[in-house]
Amino acid sequence: MSRKGFTLIELLVVIAIIAVLAAILFPVFAQAREKARQTTCSSNERQLGLAFLQYQQDNDEMFPSGIENPTPTDEYWRGNGWSSEIFPYVKSTGLYKCPDDSTTQTGSAVPVSYFMNANIAGSGSHGALAALNAPTSTVLLGEIRTITYDVTNNAPAAAPTDVVADGADVGWSNGAPCPDGTVYATGVMGGQPGFGRADASAPRHANTGSIFLLTDGHVKFLRPSQVSPGRPAASSTSTATTTDAAGTGAMANYTVTFSPL
Repeated sequence: MSRKGFTLIELLVVIAIIAVLAAILFPVFAQAREKARQTTCSSNERQLGLAFLQYQQDNDEMFPSGIENPTPTDEYWRGNGWSSEIFPYVKSTGLYKCPDDSTTQTGSAVPVSYFMNANIAGSGSHGALAALNAPTSTVLLGEIRTITYDVTNNAPAAAPTDVVADGADVGWSNGAPCPDGTVYATGVMGGQPGFGRADASAPRHANTGSIFLLTDGHVKFLRPSQVSPGRPAASSTSTATTTDAAGTGAMANYTVTFSPL
């Protein structure tokens, strides 16, 4: 009894079908992996948010002021060291790193994928939770690139050379360059490339957006255009500030803002 095998054409057809299916499924798998990393990042920020809330409960509802300069007069310095100030409530250095951040550990300095909005850091009423009129739409943490910091050491550095060592910075800075080239991993926020240290490249997650922690403790995935970097008008020449909450008045086009409302 003779046996009949597959012909070359039949084999090629099967291989072609497998190749087509692979081409369809691989992007789906990649998207699923990215979604998982995005979910982990959201979880990290949410847990950091809980640490902020615990810190506030123990410190008269004040946000961390930073350890480089406890009473800074320059916004550029305010908040630097926030990651080590809340570390007693975090306990895990892994929570500071987004899975999509390729930054690696350097000695005792671990990757810190998030920066604090220094507009709400500091001493006095400047850093008080009660001073915020719209905590649900005010940014506390955003995403940043290339940062490492010794989050377990809550002592000031010998010299203030790591001004953004853990990402502390104001939401906008009149386009002033960062000395170490650090940039936000958010894309250009609010369509205003002249402000802050926003990277002109695509934002960290799926090239569409990034994760923000708001001052009330919840997290949001937002596109750059939804985030005001601290100004009420989409103009590089605007110097006015506003008391409007995001989504209202001059801030109607934005979901969240860095402005201290």
